[in-house]
Amino acid sequence: MSALRNQHLSYSRLSRFEACPLSYQLHYLDKRTAEPGVPLSFGKALHAVLERLLQEVIDTEYAGRLSEERALQLYREAWADSGLSGLALFQQGLGILQDFVRQQGRVDSRDILAVEKEFRLPVGPFTVLGYIDRVDWVDDETVHVMDYKSNHQLFTREELDASLQLSLYALAARRMWPWAKKVRLSMWMLRHGIRQETTRTEEQLEAALAYVETLGQQMETAESFPARLNPNCVYCDHRRNCPAYAQALEGRREVVC
Repeated sequence: MSALRNQHLSYSRLSRFEACPLSYQLHYLDKRTAEPGVPLSFGKALHAVLERLLQEVIDTEYAGRLSEERALQLYREAWADSGLSGLALFQQGLGILQDFVRQQGRVDSRDILAVEKEFRLPVGPFTVLGYIDRVDWVDDETVHVMDYKSNHQLFTREELDASLQLSLYALAARRMWPWAKKVRLSMWMLRHGIRQETTRTEEQLEAALAYVETLGQQMETAESFPARLNPNCVYCDHRRNCPAYAQALEGRREVVC
């Protein structure tokens, strides 16, 4: 039976268990050392730069255009800490940040409500802990919740409208900013320079809460954690410890990984 008791849930925990119970076991129960791949490390470096860049806007009560020079300085620091290497990848990140700064245009600290905002959302007997990349004030009735993504592919409309991550963010935003009657939700696709936007209905949010509580109960009562091969196995940070993945590489697989 699972060793998870009275601990917080998170979107990362939930999505890992949902995608592959074995990966969840290796990561959270067995506490195996993760081996994050290049895409994850690259995304974290970009997130670190954007977080510091916007936090400085808030801290200094700045209004104006973001600095490409400052973005580059922060990127160099994040790159050095990331363990990444290669000129081509470095240039990709630099180009993404330059495009972000240009696309962002003028910023005003008064319009940025939060950066990397922590939330604790009660869901049945559980508490969901998470962090929202950015929340902007839109008007006296609306906030805009944004999550930065460095994915190569855009989300489909179905994926966007069904995203559990964005549903949790919407619930958290309503709790932290109760005056907001509307919550806009966006995946800011950094490689493409666009924001893919969606919203949530009351019915969708209620379903998300019920689903999270159900997953949480499954995580606590599970007696086994089978591998679940899927197209994202190649990016899994525990793939080297997965017998099913090893067999898939040898050609013995039920699905194409």
